Formats: sequence, structure tokens, C-alpha cells
Amino acid sequence: MLTMDHATEISTMAVDILFSEGDPFGGKVNRDSLVKEIKQATLKKLVTEESDFLSEEEFQACVKAATICQN
Repeated sequence: MLTMDHATEISTMAVDILFSEGDPFGGKVNRDSLVKEIKQATLKKLVTEESDFLSEEEFQACVKAATICQN
């Protein structure tokens, strides 16, 4: 499987699982943005460390980047 395809599959599956029982973030995190952020982090991890496992800190950074700004 190509690296890009693998990262896409991982990120989509992760977000689908997170949202399978409803929105765990109460509308504060954009689902599509979270997929994108996890995909980018996974790609980086695959290239630099040959791993697709994100640490808790890496995942939280993805959530933060996907959080909808509320004024």
C-alpha cells in the first residue's frame, strides 16, 4: 500500500471510530479538519520513523489544530 493511501486510511478510520457514538468534542472540533490533521501527522511519522502510531501528544496536537475557533 502506498504511504499516502495508508495515512488516508488510518486517519479516516480513526475519526470514524471517534465519532461512531456521536461527537466526543461537543461540536468544538471540525471532523474533516481532524482527518486532515491526523493524516498529515501520520504521513510525517511514516516518513521520519516508519511508524503509523501517534503518541497522545501528537494526537492532542491534531485535535487542537482542528478545533473550531470560538470568539
